Amino acid sequence: MILKHYSELSKGHRKVADYLLEHTLEFSVSTVAEIAKEIDISKATVIRLSYALGFESFSSMQKSLKDQLLNEDASSRQTNDATDEERNLISLTLDRDIFILEELRKNLDMGKVQEVITTLMEADEIKIAGYSASFSAAHWFYSKLSMIRENVTLLSSIVSLNTPGDVLSKENDKIVYFLLSFPSYMSETLKLANIAKEKGAKIIVISDRLLSPVARIADICLTTDINVSSINLISISSVHSLLNLIATGMELENKEVVKDRLRRINEVYSKNGYFLE
Repeated sequence: MILKHYSELSKGHRKVADYLLEHTLEFSVSTVAEIAKEIDISKATVIRLSYALGFESFSSMQKSLKDQLLNEDASSRQTNDATDEERNLISLTLDRDIFILEELRKNLDMGKVQEVITTLMEADEIKIAGYSASFSAAHWFYSKLSMIRENVTLLSSIVSLNTPGDVLSKENDKIVYFLLSFPSYMSETLKLANIAKEKGAKIIVISDRLLSPVARIADICLTTDINVSSINLISISSVHSLLNLIATGMELENKEVVKDRLRRINEVYSKNGYFLE
């Protein structure tokens, strides 16, 4: 109903509607006064949203919301109605991913993680690469690190480099190559690692095993299972979790610097209309 009427709602009504969607449970049990105080808006505006959505009163809107929540909860408990095929699908994907994440948490060497965080923060420049199945994770990590610090490059290909300077470095610069390598292992990643080694750069590798081709020549290697034996495409949820752990650690170690950088980036984005909301 909110989606149907959203374009017709006033700015105040949209603010109430946004809060309802983001905090549905709280909205369903809060008084008009509590909601108004929480989002800093008048009680009348909260009440008038119910009229804008076609309800007779705020109480009737809230009752409808509670009924919806109860129905959704009942539906979520009907797991016994799932077919064998559906249960098998969940087991092959979600259950397996959860198991991999639990194993990652249990076996992760936080000393190495901290070493990676420190190395990345102290580097003059970071060059990130990951090809084929590793590309999406490499691109996400590049986007994340670009928000946190300067001089981060994503190497799209060793054959067709972004710029000739992508594989070059100044004599005394601390250059770090951050490489992701998962089956099927790409020869490009190994070639890039060898170039980095020749230049005396530091190499950090994220892979599924310590003896993968690129991991063998890494200065620091972190590993995570990706269910490589699966008949399906490999799962990289644990890879993203590991990358997020590293990026979050970098943020926490340099809170004020990162906060100021994000503020300046968001000012540019807002000024140029990069975001819809």
